[in-house]
Amino acid sequence: MKRVLVCLALAGCYSPEARDCTVSCTAATECINGQVCGKDHLCAAPSVAGHCNAVDGSVTPPDAHDQDVMLVISVMGGGTVSIDDIGVCNNDMCQFPVPPHVTRNLTASTDKPDKPFAMWMDACAGTTPTCSIVPSMNTHVGAKFQ
Repeated sequence: MKRVLVCLALAGCYSPEARDCTVSCTAATECINGQVCGKDHLCAAPSVAGHCNAVDGSVTPPDAHDQDVMLVISVMGGGTVSIDDIGVCNNDMCQFPVPPHVTRNLTASTDKPDKPFAMWMDACAGTTPTCSIVPSMNTHVGAKFQ
C-alpha cells in the first residue's frame, strides 16, 4: 500500500505499460515513452494527444472546437499568394487563423512580367507557383518574387 501511495504522490512514477489516456498530467515531463501531455491533461501519443475521453480512457476524434493555428505568409518582391477558401496575401506579411490538420493550397502570382515568382521558403519549397501544406501548428510560408 505504501508503494502505491508513494507512486501516486510522485509525478512521473508510471509503469512502462502505461496506455494512452490513462495518466493525468500537467506537463510533458510527467509522461513516459514518447507520450505528451495533451490539452485534456492526459498523457498520450502525439497523434492522439488532446483527444482523450477522461471518463473511460478512450480516444475521441478531433472536433471543430480544436484551436486554430496561424498560417503566416510573407511576400517578398511584390506579388500575391492566394490560399484556397481563405483569401489573398498581397502585403509583406499576412496572418490567417486556420483549423489544424486541413490541407491548404497556396498559389503565388504576379501581374508584373519583370517580377516573376522565384521560389517558396519555409513550410513550402520549390520553384513552381503552387504549394500544398497541412499545418498542424503555427506555420510560416515565404514567397519570393524576382
